[in-house]
Amino acid sequence: MPIPEIVKSFKLARKALIEIESLKNNNQECFKDRYVIDDFSFWDLALPTLNLHVIPAIKSNNYKYKIGYLILNIIKTKTSTLLERIKIYKKSQYNSSGKIDILYLGFSSYINKDIFKPFISETRNQFNHSLLVTDSEIKSDVPVKHVNILSYLKNWEKVPSVHSHNLFSYRLKCSTLKNVSFFELIKINIWMKYIFIPKYYNYVVASKYFLSINSPKSIIESDVADPRSRAIIILAKSKKLTTYTFQFAFYNRDAFEWYYNITDKVFVWGIWFKELFNKEFNVANDRMIIMGSPRFDEVFEYKSQIVNYSNILSNKKALIISSYEISSYTSISNSVGGTFKDHIIKTIEILQKEGFIVYIKIHPLETNVKYLDEFVEKGLVVIEFEKLNKIILDVDFVITHGSTLSFNALVLNKTLLFPTNPDIVWWDDLFHSNNLGIGYNNYEEFQDLVRTPQLLKSRKFVETKKYISTDAMKTSSKLISDFILNDKNN
Repeated sequence: MPIPEIVKSFKLARKALIEIESLKNNNQECFKDRYVIDDFSFWDLALPTLNLHVIPAIKSNNYKYKIGYLILNIIKTKTSTLLERIKIYKKSQYNSSGKIDILYLGFSSYINKDIFKPFISETRNQFNHSLLVTDSEIKSDVPVKHVNILSYLKNWEKVPSVHSHNLFSYRLKCSTLKNVSFFELIKINIWMKYIFIPKYYNYVVASKYFLSINSPKSIIESDVADPRSRAIIILAKSKKLTTYTFQFAFYNRDAFEWYYNITDKVFVWGIWFKELFNKEFNVANDRMIIMGSPRFDEVFEYKSQIVNYSNILSNKKALIISSYEISSYTSISNSVGGTFKDHIIKTIEILQKEGFIVYIKIHPLETNVKYLDEFVEKGLVVIEFEKLNKIILDVDFVITHGSTLSFNALVLNKTLLFPTNPDIVWWDDLFHSNNLGIGYNNYEEFQDLVRTPQLLKSRKFVETKKYISTDAMKTSSKLISDFILNDKNN
C-alpha cells in the first residue's frame, strides 16, 4: 500500500522528535528539559502538537513558521492570554472540592454529544458525582456538573522562564542529527518558549490545583491530541489516578497522536481499530478494550426497529455528507480546478441535473455555507443531525468525504460513494482497502454510477462489527463501574 504524503511528513516529524528527545549538549543537559517548569514537562505536553502540526509545517517551510510570522503569533498569543485572563476574572471561582466518581474531559461539543452525553445517560443511576470539564456547557438532563478548569486559578500567574542553558550549546551536537537541523530547532524553541508554554501554562497551574482538591475515581478523555485534556491526564498519571480514552472518530495511518496516548485503558470501536493502533502506533493490546461507540449504539438500535427494510432503493434521492475546507481535500476537486466547495457544488449540480432530490449534512466546523443558497432554491435540503438516520434509510446512496457519519450509513447497510484519491488517508486505508463503498475517479464515473442503479446493487455489504462493536455503553459502563465499586470497597 503506498504511503500518502501526509503520513510521510508525520513519520519524518516523529523521527525528528525521537532525535531531539535524545539531544544533549556537552554538559549532558537534555534539550527537552529546557521546558520543565515546576516538575511539569511542557515538552511532553506538546508532543502530539509538535508531531502533527509544528514540525511538519516547519519542514515544509510553511509561512506560519517563518520568523516574521512567528513574531506575529507571539503577539497574538499574548493578546489571547490577556483576554482569557480578563474573562476568568469576570467569573466566580468554582473552587468546590469533594467526591467525584468520574471526570470527563470534553472540550468539543460533538465529543460531548456523541460520547459523553450518552455515556452519562447510561450510568446516571450508578454515578451521582460527576464533572464534565469543558469550555462550553451542553444541554443535558443528566446529573453532571460543568466546570471550566481555568476558573480554579486564584491568580493569573506570570510564565516563568524556561531553563537557562544556552540554546547554542546544542548546535554542534545537532549537526550530527539526520532528521532535524539547528535552524529548525531554533524555530521549535521559539514556538515552545513564546507560544505554546504561555498559552497553556496557567491551564496546567489550574489543573494542578483542581486535582489537589478533587480525586476523581476515573478520568475519561476522547481527544488524544488536545493539550488541555493531555495536561490533566499527565497530572492524573503522576497521582496514580485511573484514566481512560474513548475513541471518538475513525482513525487511519495519519493519527500520530496515538503514539503519545498514555491512559491506562483505551476503548476502541472494533477489531480493525485495535489492530491499527497496535500495529501503527504501538498501543499495547492489553491496554485496549473493544467497546463500540456510544454514538452508534442508537444507530444499531434504530436499525433493529426497522421493518420491511430495503438496502437498494430507486427513490432518486441522495445524501451528501460534506466536510470542511482542509488542504488534503484540494486534490479531490482538481478536475474542476478549485476548492473542496467547488467539488461539493459540482456534485450537487450533477445530482440535481439527473433528477435527484439532494440532502446535505454540513460538518459542524463548516461555518460558511452561503454558497449553498442557490441550490436550496432548487430543492437542496440541508438536514440536521437528529434527522440523519431517517434520511439515510430513504436515500438511494450516500456520498461521503471521510466523515464519521459514514458509519451510520454502513450500519444501516447503505451504499457509500466517494471520490477516490490515494493521497487522502481515510480513503486509502479504510474505505478503498476494505471495500466499504464504491469509488469514482472523476465526475464522468460519478455520473455513470448515479445513472445506473444496477452498478450500486453489485456492491457486497460489509460486516460492520469488524469496525464497530455493539453495546458500547454496557461494555464501558460495567468496566468503569466495577473499578469504582472495587475502589470504594477497599
